[in-house]
Amino acid sequence: MLAPGASEAVREEVRKIVAANDRAGVAAAQRAMAARPDSAPDLAALHIPTLILVGSEDSLTPPAEARAMHENIAGSRLVEIDGAGHLSNLEAPGAFNAAIEEFLIGRQALGRAGGGLAGKW
Repeated sequence: MLAPGASEAVREEVRKIVAANDRAGVAAAQRAMAARPDSAPDLAALHIPTLILVGSEDSLTPPAEARAMHENIAGSRLVEIDGAGHLSNLEAPGAFNAAIEEFLIGRQALGRAGGGLAGKW
């Protein structure tokens, strides 16, 4: 879940988070994720502001998969966070937060300019 270059502090934080979870709950969540249907065919039907964040070292949802999602969601924004894995919010919080802030500020600017976002969220 982490990039090879993730700091030891981040690794320890993730270890603590994992250890704090109920094993039966984790197993149930994994079974549910494995059994869920592929939602890729539904992406083209999305007509809402969409931000796709992916770590460049993400092995669970690799950048190629994020790019495919981006290509199938009209008007989406794709941000690849350099050097981060699947938990980019923990590995690169500054870049992660900046991407979200930029996206939200852009959405607010469209709303103020009459971009017609009311009812589309």
